[in-house]
Amino acid sequence: MQEDANVNLLEEGDFVAIKLDNYRKHPIIGKVLEVNDDGFEICYWKGSYNKEWVPHTLPVRRGSNGNQLWTQQLPKSCIICFGFSLDENSKLLPGTKAYLRKEYKKDNPSAPEAE
Repeated sequence: MQEDANVNLLEEGDFVAIKLDNYRKHPIIGKVLEVNDDGFEICYWKGSYNKEWVPHTLPVRRGSNGNQLWTQQLPKSCIICFGFSLDENSKLLPGTKAYLRKEYKKDNPSAPEAE
């Protein structure tokens, strides 16, 4: 796991934890799809500190049966850490979980956690 690391080392396929001012529940993680000079494209994953993580999908359009991955272009400045992995059950490893809890509490001690 890369903590306080040079975000220019970010690579496609890395798991990344991020902070977003407009999103209250934590942790927010995803997988890097593409890295460019200004930022990176993330595929959001859904889960919680104690449950498994899976790619987050959204309906293609209202009433359709199709889904697409939820992706977004973000600045590298929102990265908390990157390069971590999930365990064999797609859950956060204990060290990653503890680090993320500490980091999210720094900025917002009353923020709700996604258990």
